[in-house]
Amino acid sequence: MRWRLFFISSMLVFVVSGCLPDDDNDDIAQWIGEWTARETSGEFAPQTYTVTISRRPSVMGDRVNIRGLYAQGNDFLLVADAFGNDLEINEQEVDGLTVSGTLSINNAGDRASLNMTVNDGSGNDQVAGELTK
Repeated sequence: MRWRLFFISSMLVFVVSGCLPDDDNDDIAQWIGEWTARETSGEFAPQTYTVTISRRPSVMGDRVNIRGLYAQGNDFLLVADAFGNDLEINEQEVDGLTVSGTLSINNAGDRASLNMTVNDGSGNDQVAGELTK
């Protein structure tokens, strides 16, 4: 009887600990913070500005808020999904601009490439550049 109780207790601990989040595999942690964006191509390139990335609570998966992209200031908020070393900005409209694109972080976590499309209604602006911490 005691060994059954011990076995059940051990299995319960194993199952519960397997469900706890693993901070080493947190796709979002590497993105959090203030970044300097440098656009190298696009309608307004070259331009440099500050971007802030923060965790966005979501039941839909790993999401972040990106503020300030496209030199639009801190009130310009985009939502992106984190997948490994990539952030994907699914098409969304903010302040009359339709934006979509991707950011891909390097292994050191201090530099990310930026590729996005922005449309203000007059046509697509294909933007490329990088973000650095």
